[in-house]
Amino acid sequence: GERLSKELTDRYREIREKEGINLRSCVVEIQAEVAGSSLVRALFELWKEVVRKGGGQMVCVNYPQDYLDSLTALGILALKGFSLADTKAEAIRKLTRK
Repeated sequence: GERLSKELTDRYREIREKEGINLRSCVVEIQAEVAGSSLVRALFELWKEVVRKGGGQMVCVNYPQDYLDSLTALGILALKGFSLADTKAEAIRKLTRK
């Protein structure tokens, strides 16, 4: 869990810090059939970086449907600036709405 959290957060910071990129929000595309506590923890840590520190939004795409209850039970779905989408196009629309 810690390694995945660090990798996600470090990658976001790396992209954000590149010259000329004003990145506040992000889309995270999940490519897994299962979602355990390490993934939930990593998403929460990234959310803290994107939303709390950066003032952006975070949209998670393709989160495994069978594991949505865990996000709800842990309160992740209720976090300000966190949402789910079925496709990347839908996620981008969510981020570009005024």
